[in-house]
Amino acid sequence: MLKNILDRQSCHHVNYIETTITQSNEASWALFESLARQLDTEIKKSSMFDRNKHFDNQHETELLAQLGPFNLSQPMQANNELIFTKENS
Repeated sequence: MLKNILDRQSCHHVNYIETTITQSNEASWALFESLARQLDTEIKKSSMFDRNKHFDNQHETELLAQLGPFNLSQPMQANNELIFTKENS
């Protein structure tokens, strides 16, 4: 789904993706780590919404995950195979 969105012409100039994820959300981390590998970029993590400060200790701290920079005019890679975006196919 994320690759489909990034393939859209309106996303042609997107160089970063940001989202918040709790540290324990392994499925979301796996998804965004996979996308970062396909985009040949890294994920920078920082605290965004602190458990005590923002959630009165009722919810786990939300980390900001920033993927990028990346260039969508270049083909993405998945499992050592190239994936071409619509602009490059």
